Amino acid sequence: MTDRSTPSQEDRDTLRAKNMEAFQQHHRSLAEKLARHVPASKLIFDGNGQPDVIFEGQKFYDGNHDAFIEEQIEAYKKSPYRFKLAPPEPRRFDTVGRKFLDKILSRAITEMNITFSANHKSMETFFVAMFGIGLGGQIDPIIEITNCKTIIFVDPNIESLYHSLEIYDWANLYEQQTQKRGLLHFLITTDSHDVFDGMKFYVRTGSVPAVDGMHVYRHYNHPLFTSAFEQIRQNGGLFLAGLGFVADEIKMIENTHKNLSTGKAHIYYQQASQFIKTPCFIVGCGPSLDQDIAYIKRNADNAIIFSSGSALGPLLNAGITPDFQIEVENEGILPVMHHVSELHDISDICLVTSTTIEPEIVDYFKNIIYHFRPALSPFGIFSNNEKNTIPYHDPSVINSSVGLAQDLGFREFYMFGCDMGTRDADLHHAKNSYHFRPDAQLPDNDFCIPVPANFGGGTHTSDGLFWVKSNIEKAIHVNREGRSYYNCSDGAFIDGTMPMFAKKIKLPPLEESHKAKFIADTVAHCPVMTLEEFDTHWRTDEIQTVIDDCMNEIKAITEYADFINEDAHLVDFNNLFFKVDSRIKMGVSVLVRGTMQMILLGAVFYTGRIRDKDKAIEFEDIVREEILNISDEIHESCTKLITDLRPD
Repeated sequence: MTDRSTPSQEDRDTLRAKNMEAFQQHHRSLAEKLARHVPASKLIFDGNGQPDVIFEGQKFYDGNHDAFIEEQIEAYKKSPYRFKLAPPEPRRFDTVGRKFLDKILSRAITEMNITFSANHKSMETFFVAMFGIGLGGQIDPIIEITNCKTIIFVDPNIESLYHSLEIYDWANLYEQQTQKRGLLHFLITTDSHDVFDGMKFYVRTGSVPAVDGMHVYRHYNHPLFTSAFEQIRQNGGLFLAGLGFVADEIKMIENTHKNLSTGKAHIYYQQASQFIKTPCFIVGCGPSLDQDIAYIKRNADNAIIFSSGSALGPLLNAGITPDFQIEVENEGILPVMHHVSELHDISDICLVTSTTIEPEIVDYFKNIIYHFRPALSPFGIFSNNEKNTIPYHDPSVINSSVGLAQDLGFREFYMFGCDMGTRDADLHHAKNSYHFRPDAQLPDNDFCIPVPANFGGGTHTSDGLFWVKSNIEKAIHVNREGRSYYNCSDGAFIDGTMPMFAKKIKLPPLEESHKAKFIADTVAHCPVMTLEEFDTHWRTDEIQTVIDDCMNEIKAITEYADFINEDAHLVDFNNLFFKVDSRIKMGVSVLVRGTMQMILLGAVFYTGRIRDKDKAIEFEDIVREEILNISDEIHESCTKLITDLRPD
């Protein structure tokens, strides 16, 4: 054990004040919590100057702080835990991204005979997730090992951070990270969902391409860390989910332009927070809908029914007319809607849809409400008002149905056909749905993830449906007060819901005029986007200029990027994509960043797995050349979009 001198109270007070000033500057809300905190434990020093925290007679470091840190660091060097992505798969890329990936890999093989190692060539990384702050003694050694840009601190309480202010120089850490353009984030929570969501947010707004190889360092044991660690291990792929692709974004801008340029479009506007006593049915098209369709029909007049996507067909076929039809996709819906409309009159159903929907679909409905999805490019270009969005709407129609019903004020939710998986891969949807037509195109679902089933036992879900499930759980978690959620679906268990067989539900009848009035009031609450308002958003010359500037900056960063030794270019790319100062810049950044992030992910992944230095340099030249070529293609596609939609 190393002897050290015990710092005086004056020195500790001085350091605390210095650290509090740094937190006030960089993390004001956390600084305010620290200022208000009344510790339940005590910072102590032994005769050798060893610091410790004592709580109810128990010492955190057992009187052996320095030795504890040293042994832990040495053990971590020998066996680090790194979040490791699987090799980028072409199926996860769009056409542009696949072309880039094919080019760099084929050239690596044919021109250079390169073999890529399975693991990273060094311990350096962009991200470190540090589970447990303690007194901070482990922070500097981990930075020295990893040379990280961003540290995400996770701790179930503020207690140890409070004491660390007197012995660890947080102000100096802030200064060091600022100098190398790095960041510090803090997730002080006892909820593992908050940890995962927070990490996902910091990764996606920090540098998606750099997540491969992220260090996950555990300073001490705690159930929160175990749970969060497992979520990262199992579901880390969600860090990359839904980034978007440039071709999709172009199509969504085209559709939004056509849908909103009529001067008659009602735009969703979030409701004032108030509870509605009327129950609601959230209906998805999972296989278990078949077994509950009779119950829904018997009680159709006793609840407001939200039909999610392709659930519309089975409902109408059973003689049930939903009150709201929810759609979010930008393509592939028209054949489904055409098929349904040939069999049923759907005109009186209120369509609540993303602005990006195929324009032809709106001809089937009298009442239409458009909403924006903030993760998509049309939001920045045509709105940039959060009130025009449905909270917790992504990634599926079921998410939008739940989010809409929550925002409208419902407090009693019954979920049918919201299976989020299946016990049998052949039973992917309700049988009486469009998806069982011979010509139907099915989503690429690989039901390979085991999850608890709603009514006990187990079932399986896919990557995409697990994302849907996770976001429903988040929406319920945030909006659980005063609300009841009943899951009648025979599928995956959804945390925050109560499993309930449909036959056990007893609902009182509604007044006959209630539904029509509720729909009319909802539509009336949503303002119309006039032609004049539309024209204030769609400014083609300005949009084209922003596109030109963005693509030129991408090329400039690529030219000086050091893909082998440095990651400063990742910071520059991220600033370009996220630190924007206008709605149009935000829209344009969303237009291109998904594809560019996946391209950069491929570049970072493979460049970081070449151990031969000379070959790494040659490969870097290939990567740079192909990024520049792809950038030209993206630029051309975006310019064509603006040209095609220019006013006559």
